[in-house]
Amino acid sequence: MKNNSALISTAMLSAIFEESRKDSISLLIPFVTKIISEENTADESIIVEKMERIYSFNNFPHAIVKVIIKRMKKKEIIKQENGKYIFLKDMTNNIKEFDTRHENSKKQIDEIIKNLMEYIKKNSSIRLSYMECRNSFAKFLDENGYLLYEDIESSNRINKNIDSITYHIGRFICEHKEKKDVLYDYLINVIEGALLANALYVNIDNDNHADLKKLNCFFDTPFMLRILEFKLPEENNSALELFNLLKKLNVKIKCFKHNYEEIENILEEFIRNYGKISEKTLENLILKNYSKTSVQNLLNSLDTLFSNLGIEVVDVPEYNKSIYAHIIDEQKLAENLLRVYKDKKNSIKKIENDVKSISAIMRLREGKEFRKLEDCNAIFVTTNKYIRNETNKLLNMNSTFKISPVISDIDLTAIVWLKSLVNNKNLPEMKLTENAMAAIKPTAKLRKKFSQELLTLKSSKANVTPETLYNLLCSSYFSENLMLETNGDTKKINLNVILNTYETTLKQNHLLNEKEQMLNKEKENLAFKLLEKEQNDKKYKNNIYKKYKQKENKIINFIKIFEKIIKITVCLALFFISYKYTNDGTPNIFLSGLIYMVSIYALLSTFIPISIFQGFNYLFNGINDIIFVKVNKYYTHVAEKEIERILDTK
Repeated sequence: MKNNSALISTAMLSAIFEESRKDSISLLIPFVTKIISEENTADESIIVEKMERIYSFNNFPHAIVKVIIKRMKKKEIIKQENGKYIFLKDMTNNIKEFDTRHENSKKQIDEIIKNLMEYIKKNSSIRLSYMECRNSFAKFLDENGYLLYEDIESSNRINKNIDSITYHIGRFICEHKEKKDVLYDYLINVIEGALLANALYVNIDNDNHADLKKLNCFFDTPFMLRILEFKLPEENNSALELFNLLKKLNVKIKCFKHNYEEIENILEEFIRNYGKISEKTLENLILKNYSKTSVQNLLNSLDTLFSNLGIEVVDVPEYNKSIYAHIIDEQKLAENLLRVYKDKKNSIKKIENDVKSISAIMRLREGKEFRKLEDCNAIFVTTNKYIRNETNKLLNMNSTFKISPVISDIDLTAIVWLKSLVNNKNLPEMKLTENAMAAIKPTAKLRKKFSQELLTLKSSKANVTPETLYNLLCSSYFSENLMLETNGDTKKINLNVILNTYETTLKQNHLLNEKEQMLNKEKENLAFKLLEKEQNDKKYKNNIYKKYKQKENKIINFIKIFEKIIKITVCLALFFISYKYTNDGTPNIFLSGLIYMVSIYALLSTFIPISIFQGFNYLFNGINDIIFVKVNKYYTHVAEKEIERILDTK
């Protein structure tokens, strides 16, 4: 039941988190409340034991229980008397709510496992029991770095087929992603809960609102290759996602000089083996068709690339008397890592660099221990769970509540996700997609078998070189077809399968090219029709505007004629007054002359557009400004309405 309860616990963490969106401690209080309600004499050890046995929180630190109990007392939920916990509040509804969540989560997990069983049965010859299928799904999560699924127990039968099963789990997730069905939501809940569990284990007593400005992050070489976008696109995207989140939280990103030199060596080896079959490869450079010269230029400008990314390359701190004690047993760590690594021949140099990095982090910390990542000054980020596990074992970190000098990329992602939740709500879904895509890619074991089979191609008459075929493993189409052909089973890889897959991919590419050409032609036709429609619409709009502009001009001309009539009428009236006044018995010559001159001035200003004769027009300018603007707005509005009405009916 261990794996089942782990799956249920992660689904429950997701449900609690989605309802409350509180800090990490609040997510665990319901679990401890349930335990105390069933056994009020439970001490710290019993609570830890039940968290591990019932809810599968493996290696649950005693320190976390202390923090939870302290929080519950502070909130006046419980008090302790005579070795017993007494509830100060009625927790009946809380416990019922917990039981309901537990039952709902159990149903979700049950539905996932049963559907996965049916999927594997339908698409392969593998037959799994419910327990085997559940363990396989838990192992899939463990392999992707989710802490709650470490140390799971799997049958030998599963171990023999694990690569193929993992492939089908990836396909299963991808299919439900396309459907966007309720099962896909359940899968996202599991990943969200697993991320929350990682954050709880690594940094339980954290402040989700604080930044990480004190922290210096040193990445291992594999992770740096992803940040530099040298590996597969989905791996690069995941690394850059974490990198950008850290930048937003003011984390200083650094790289030890020996890791930088290791990257230089990898690029140099890639150049030396350019065009040849090599187990170590920089997939994205192959996908982007980098020439040998381009890779050389990349190597030459590597320091500029680091600088542009804002990554500082630094030397490891010197050994000196004041901080010499603050180191790890390097020899013991190297021996432990060599023991767990499968490929011992190629691991020695990697181990040397990793041990060197971890030792440097210990010296940078100067013996200080940190309970919060916010207070930590240095940490080594790795994609390799063995490095994290063996370091924690050696330093006895699993039983203490401290920030390890080594953290996995998935653990750090979980922590920064909680700190920047507003802008990264979809991260669990992104991680689920990333895990699924990684599962349907060729494994290291399959790649090795693939290259071994290619050695026999030299004597064949195939119209393709082994180097081309090996490089095609970086191609999504070819690798997807190969995995479909073999069901992810390394034993099914042989030369015939490889060549058949190559032929199938060529046909697909040919069909895709034809389809692309058809789409391009359709796009051109559509663009031409849109351009033609745009021109016709423009012409039509101009005609509408022209029609209403003519109406507007008629109104304005009528107003101007009416104004002239008023002016002439006033002038004639002035002439008449002047005439009458002049023929009066006792005329005033001065007044009569003035009226006469005003009449002539007004009359001339009506017909002659010279500024000296425009004085009479001042009377109408203010009125015209208002009337003409309103007429223009009215007819423009009418024209636009008519255009909108007609275009809507087309």
